Amino acid sequence: MAVLAISLFAYKAFRASQAKNIRIPVNAHSVLKMNVDELIWAMGKNSLGNWNEYYGAKERDSTGTKKTKIWNIGVELPANLYLFSLDQNTDHYYAVLKVTNSEKLHQFLNDKLDLKVDSAYQGSDKTQKLYSKKHIHILLDQQKLLFSLSKDRTADTAMMKNLLVSDQQNWQLASAFMDKLPADHRSDITWFSKDNNWFSVHFNNGEADIKGEFSSTLFRFPKQASGIFQDDGNDIIRAEINSDLALLLKSQQALVDSLKLPFDSLERYVGNYLSIRMSNKELSQTDTIISYDYDDNFEMVEKKELQQTQVPDLTINLMASPHLLSYLPEKLFYKFNKASQSNLLRMSTGPLALDQAIPWKQQANVLYLHYKQHAVGAKYLGWLPAYDKIGSLNLTAVALTEQKAKIEGQISFNNKKLNAFYQLIDN
Repeated sequence: MAVLAISLFAYKAFRASQAKNIRIPVNAHSVLKMNVDELIWAMGKNSLGNWNEYYGAKERDSTGTKKTKIWNIGVELPANLYLFSLDQNTDHYYAVLKVTNSEKLHQFLNDKLDLKVDSAYQGSDKTQKLYSKKHIHILLDQQKLLFSLSKDRTADTAMMKNLLVSDQQNWQLASAFMDKLPADHRSDITWFSKDNNWFSVHFNNGEADIKGEFSSTLFRFPKQASGIFQDDGNDIIRAEINSDLALLLKSQQALVDSLKLPFDSLERYVGNYLSIRMSNKELSQTDTIISYDYDDNFEMVEKKELQQTQVPDLTINLMASPHLLSYLPEKLFYKFNKASQSNLLRMSTGPLALDQAIPWKQQANVLYLHYKQHAVGAKYLGWLPAYDKIGSLNLTAVALTEQKAKIEGQISFNNKKLNAFYQLIDN
């Protein structure tokens, strides 16, 4: 056992030293680092007390076929995995990996990930193949693989090819880029940008801890944050933000234009508070369904039918001038009651208690997000990734300056015994 333990530590140290040689472009804007070996080590220790969960029936998929091990898919998985974005496109992330078995890799991409070779690209270079599915694109040759994850579905094949064929001689060390971030800010998964924004996640058994600091020109926090919601234990979702909403609207100019909203008018009359609340109750709404039929004389007759539907108890509050109330839709997925009260434009799927004063109170957080799993929520939120695994989420942000916030939060998983990262990736 002692020899085995020493061997494992030596192998782990060797892989860590090898990972220090991984390079990224000098014009990298941000890097997402995943500490692969530490995550595997944590899951390995956790598996000793949960052997069946890790190595029992879940080892096989629904067809009875043994699941493919991630370290046996035809690529070399390093101790630290780095995804990087570039200055010219900060929403597009890349990673370069070494190919060890192209046949195994093709089978994994095709059979397990349902990634298909892009026929539009196949003829350009027979030594390279481009696999695409939605926002994921993979370009590979016999030696290297370039992974690409983007906001849009179009692959930047020119950039991908340049990155794939680069000899990386003029690239920088990824570890040197990350070393600019203080060690106490780094964790199992860490994101860091060269403008000193950072975000990290640490996975425990049954929980994941979130920390970070962000600054942005889209933020303009007030000197004193305030809110109106009080925790009564009945919330599935409760979210509040204190920031200049005009700046956030400006960042969504395309959406504002598509809705044909007069941005110039909106910009001057919106405030710095927005909140959304969804309770664990359901409400009944009545819709009038109009249809047409023919009578005995073959003349078209209008028919009206009342239809009752169940909807979530949803309330939205937006600080804005009362004259903007008419811009709010009467129906957005559900029918909403609308009103203006205490400088708030209010929308609710249920009745609004306008005879009660708005309970404004000062608070430390400029951002607050709370989520709790509930059977009612499953009807409307069950489509979200990992919905059935996450029991609750709490996230807060405190303003450090007018444009910078410190974020802290925690995700609680339903199974308190299993490693949180394992629960996240297990399907």
